[in-house]
Amino acid sequence: MSIKIAIPDKIYLKPLINNFPEVKSKFDCELIFKDENEIIDLLKKSEIDIGFLDPLHYGRLIIDDEFDLLSSTCFSAKGFTKFANIYFKENLVAIHKLAINHNEDYIATITQVLLEDKYNFDIKIEQFKDVLNYIPQECDAVLTTTDKKISEHSLDLTEEWYDNFEFELPIGFWVTAHQEDTELFKFLTNEIFDKNLNKKEEITEEVHTQNAHYERFGEINYQFTDNTEKAIDDVLEILYQLGYLEEITDTRII
Repeated sequence: MSIKIAIPDKIYLKPLINNFPEVKSKFDCELIFKDENEIIDLLKKSEIDIGFLDPLHYGRLIIDDEFDLLSSTCFSAKGFTKFANIYFKENLVAIHKLAINHNEDYIATITQVLLEDKYNFDIKIEQFKDVLNYIPQECDAVLTTTDKKISEHSLDLTEEWYDNFEFELPIGFWVTAHQEDTELFKFLTNEIFDKNLNKKEEITEEVHTQNAHYERFGEINYQFTDNTEKAIDDVLEILYQLGYLEEITDTRII
C-alpha cells in the first residue's frame, strides 16, 4: 500500500522534498500538496501517513488526537536568515497594519506575537492573495517569505525573533500517527531531502554604513535536534499563553 506524504506547497519548503522523484522510483510512496488545515483533516481521517505542519497547526491537531513528531528533517531558523522579511514604509514610527499572504497563518501569528512583545505595537494582520511585490496602500508594512526586495527599510523576522526570545524559530516538522512505521517514515523523510544541500545552512552578511561596520549571522536547520524540540515546546507555550491555542500537551518525539 502506498505511503502518502503531504506538505504545503511553499517555495521555502522545497529543500525538504526535492529528492522525492528519486525516492519514488524505489519506494511505493505518494507526495501531495495541501494547506495546513487540509493536512490536519487528512491526518485525523488516516488518509495520509505523514504530514508537514508548523507548531500552530500541530498544536490544534493534538487537542483531540495523539500524533507524534518525527525526529528527521524539519525547518527551523535561528538569527539572521533572510527567510522572512518585514518591509515597511519610510519614516514609519509604528506598525499597526501588516500585510501578509493569505496562506501563512503561522508566520503571521508569530510576527504579531514578536512585534507586540518586542516593540509594543498593536498589530492588525491583513491577508492578501499576493503581497510579494508591493506594500498595500492601506498597510504600514508587509511580510514576505521571498528574497525579492521591495523596500529599503526592513526587519529580518528570525533575527528579530532570536534577539527577543533567544531561541530558534521552528517553522515546521513531520508528523505521523502510525507509531509502528516510524523508522521507515524517518528514513523516507530523510531520503526525500535535497541531496545537494547541507542540513545546516549558515548565513552571514557584512554591513557597512557611514557610522558602523558589523556582521549579521544566522542559520537554517533542516535536521531535527534537541534544540528544535525545546523551541517547539517554547513556541507552543507562548501560543497557549496568548490564547492562540486552547490547550497544549507534551510533544511526543519519535
